[in-house]
Amino acid sequence: MNADFSRTLALLRQEKEISQRKAAADLGISQALLSHYENGVREPGLAFVKKACDYYHVSADYLLGRTLDRDGGMIDAESLHESSDVKGTLRGIHFQRGDKAQAKLVRCARGAVLDVAVDLRPSSPTYKQWVAVELSEENKRQLMIPRGFGHGFVTLTDHVEFLYKADNYYAPEADGGIRWNDPELGIDWGVTDPVLSEKDTKSPFLKDAVTGFEDW
Repeated sequence: MNADFSRTLALLRQEKEISQRKAAADLGISQALLSHYENGVREPGLAFVKKACDYYHVSADYLLGRTLDRDGGMIDAESLHESSDVKGTLRGIHFQRGDKAQAKLVRCARGAVLDVAVDLRPSSPTYKQWVAVELSEENKRQLMIPRGFGHGFVTLTDHVEFLYKADNYYAPEADGGIRWNDPELGIDWGVTDPVLSEKDTKSPFLKDAVTGFEDW
């Protein structure tokens, strides 16, 4: 099995919001063995793979990291994957407005990125504060982006594969953005002339943006 299997197995359980103990019981194995599977310590047999696919309602190819199509899962495949061939590519700052807001669990499956989350909730004591974390295929870190936060990343290497899972459907009518270099936020991306999409070059500054988080 590859590392994608272990990560996906753990992420599917977390997405389902169940404990490792309960998932192990439902799958008919010990919690210790499930922990080994989720951490890549041991490799499961085909019987377990089939049972896990049925339990999480995904295809074997998805569980094994061969495809992003989970066959019946909540999140559309297009909202799970971004790729870039060029170092210094920046995406963000993105969010969905109001009740269409998404929480995201993000990771980098290939290459490395600097991942950024910024609090966009005016009533929050951490409003306009941001965090930046390096995610890479080597460190295998993940970052949870709560609802009410903006999200973006800049690629630190060529040939990046960036994956994320969200707790709400993509809603194009609620799609929002803030300029990556907004002086009010002062995010240190580590780049001064990034590669941007046309969409991101046209994003407004925070003072002009409608986030839908004003009453949060």
